[in-house]
Amino acid sequence: MEDIKKKLSEKLESFILEMNVWERYCCEVDKSELSWDKKTELMKIKIKEIFDKFCTQKQRKLGAPNVLSWGEEGSYDYDNTEEKVVKVELISATKANVFSFREDPLEEEFCYTFIFRNNNWLIDLKKSKYNDEEKWKPALL
Repeated sequence: MEDIKKKLSEKLESFILEMNVWERYCCEVDKSELSWDKKTELMKIKIKEIFDKFCTQKQRKLGAPNVLSWGEEGSYDYDNTEEKVVKVELISATKANVFSFREDPLEEEFCYTFIFRNNNWLIDLKKSKYNDEEKWKPALL
């Protein structure tokens, strides 16, 4: 059981890191002289690779990889130096929640639900709440 928890923790940390790298990439591509269509194409190719690797395959109408949204330096949506895994809960043999916390700037907590499919743990959804809130709200990946 501890092996699974460690694997889930490491998988979320890797996802956060790769998303941060993608956000930085988007900032650089956005500054380039390329057309908006070419910029969008490049950004979508990279984020699709990340989602294919880490997330369940389902339609996400409002979130990535369909809708492109990223933070700027100092306010990245995913920041591996700020967001840290704090707890892993195994719900069943095929479902788990991995909780993370981001202290700066607003003390935000996240809950990533993982599903075990095809011998692989994949992120299915994300919820968030601020430290002073009791209820989780859906969050976009």
